[in-house]
Formats: sequence, structure tokens, C-alpha cells
Amino acid sequence: MVSYFRPSTRCRPMPSARIGYLEEMTRVARKAVEVDPQLALVQARKAAEEVLRIAIEAKGSGDRSGLDKAALEELLNRARSESLVPEIQMVHVRAIQAYGNPAVHGRFGAATVTSQDVEPAVGALVRLVHWLATEIAPGQATQPGPGGDAKPVWSAPPPRQFSILQRHVQTIAIDASTVNEMGWSQAEREIGRVVHKALIAALVDVARAGVSPDILYLLTLTHGDASDADVEFAAELVSHVTPFVHAFASRLTRLIESGTPGSDVPDIRVRLSYAWERLAPYRATMDGPAAATIAPIPDVPCRVRFPLRTSDVLRVMSAMARGKVVEQEGMENVTERDVDFLRWVQRVSAGKTFTWSDLSVNPRDPEDWSISPSAA
Repeated sequence: MVSYFRPSTRCRPMPSARIGYLEEMTRVARKAVEVDPQLALVQARKAAEEVLRIAIEAKGSGDRSGLDKAALEELLNRARSESLVPEIQMVHVRAIQAYGNPAVHGRFGAATVTSQDVEPAVGALVRLVHWLATEIAPGQATQPGPGGDAKPVWSAPPPRQFSILQRHVQTIAIDASTVNEMGWSQAEREIGRVVHKALIAALVDVARAGVSPDILYLLTLTHGDASDADVEFAAELVSHVTPFVHAFASRLTRLIESGTPGSDVPDIRVRLSYAWERLAPYRATMDGPAAATIAPIPDVPCRVRFPLRTSDVLRVMSAMARGKVVEQEGMENVTERDVDFLRWVQRVSAGKTFTWSDLSVNPRDPEDWSISPSAA
């Protein structure tokens, strides 16, 4: 049997972060097999390219320039010409290439790609990454477990602290006769004015506290009918910026009780636009010391790019709740938690109960999010 394995040479140090990146891509591909098979193929092909780059950088003898932009076929030829990769691993790469090329270049046409179609490529990737970690960074890998599972091969960072996504619901009761006297349009304007006074005061509060005064949130404005003695108006605010939600709750309560959000709130020139809708996405920004803008975010369609930030996740959740179209971009950059979220979206679409507690955020980094394991 001919051996294509290159005799041992002195390798340049291999940062564990790059192996960790490959492990992350492998987990994403494996999770995506059932959720989005075509995405799994794209991830597998991308990971195979990175494996070859690392092998060439660590053990190759020629010019290493241009590797970042080299296509898979070029990397394969380079690795083969210098005998950098054992033949069995080259077989794994070829398998990934054969399955992955149609996915990357959109050549599947109208054919439906199933999980059975992509499992061979993802299985080949698991073994390829394990070989790389064993041979290029010995001592950092673990053997694939049952079913080909590979354990992470880098030291995990300290655990992040997550808390449930913050929301505040406030009801305001107005005598039905008063509502009928002023008319529904005027009553809605008055309630909207009160709610947005509180939102502006909260925006000022978080800006003073050093939080970025550019905040995405979801707002629901609803009301009952005049069949009872009182008409109940309700405002619900959902945001990943915890201090903003807390400040809004405090300012709105003060407004309802005393008619003012507080004497410490300066006069703010505001460009304002809003609607009486459910879970409508808005962006609030401070445009200067005494100027702010509050406006709905256009969502026809709702466009998001991977990897998702918390603000992107909120927009998707808003679009789902309101029956809007969501367009996804940057599928080649999907992370493991993005796949968890896509799985959650599928379950909700299939009838799973939608709860805000499914989503958690990192209070220290509002754009850092997590879907609870039970929800995903």
C-alpha cells in the first residue's frame, strides 16, 4: 500500500483557536443536517478548505501567499503535490467536495436535498477535523464518540451569564365615556404620547449611564373595546437592552401616577413615527444632546444576515408573530447557535408555543444571545 503521508517535519505552532473554529463549524454542519441540509453542505465544504489551509501553512514548504483566497480545488492540488495529507483524508475531502460543490454553486436546481444526501459529507468532515487536530496539534483532540461526535478540542472560555429577555407590560384604564367623548383616534394619540414620553426619558437614562443610545425594541400598543365601564389600553415593550426596559417601566409608572416622567428629563426634539400594532420593531436613537428619533424598522421583507445578533433575532421573532417574510443572507457564516435558532423557528412554525423565556441575553453584551436548550 502506498503511503502519502509526509515524514514528520517541524510544524509551526497551531493556535488552538483555529482548531476551535473548525470544531464550531463541524458542530454547525452536524446540527444543520436535519434543519437545513444544504447549509450543512456549505459549512462542510468551507471547513474542508480551512483544514487544507492549516495543513499547508503548518507543513508546506512552498509559497504560502494567497491561501486565504484559494478555492478548494487549488488547495487540494497543493496538498497532494507536497504529500501533506494522507490519502484517506484526501478521500474525505473529495467526498465533501463532491457533495458540497452543487450546494455552494447552486446547482441542485429544484431537487430537494435531504439529510440522507448530506450525512456522508458531514461524517467525512468529522473525521477530517479529528485527523487535523491529532496530527497538526497533537494532544488537543479527542476521539470521535458514538455516532462520530467530536468533543471540543480547545479550552472553553469562562461561562457567560445570561438572563431572560426583558419585557414590560403596562395597562392604562380610561373611562369608556371619556373615550367615546374624545373619540378613539384622539384617545390613541394621548396614550401613544404618554408611552413615547416614557420611551424618550428611558433613552436619555441609558445614554447617561453609558449605554449606546441606539436601541432596537419591539412595541405592542393595543386596547379593548368600550363595552365595559373602562377601556383598557396596553403597552408592551420587549428589548435585549435590559437597562432600557427597566428605565421605561420606571418612567411610564411615574408618568401615569404624576403626569410627568420626572423633572430630570430635558426637553428633547423628537422625530416620531409609530403605529398601533403587535410586536412592531422600532429603533430609538439619540441624534444629539437634545434630539432623538423613534421610527419603525421596515420589515417587508425582514432581511437579516448571519451570524445573528440579538437585534436580528428580535426582528425575526417580530416578523414571525406578524406573518412577515424573512430573507436570510450570509448563510456561509452561520454559527451553532444560529442553527439552534433555526430549529426553534421550525418548531414554532409547526405549532410549538412561542414564549419570550426561550431567548436569553447577556446583560453585559446585549447582542450576545442564547436559545434555551429545552426550546431548541
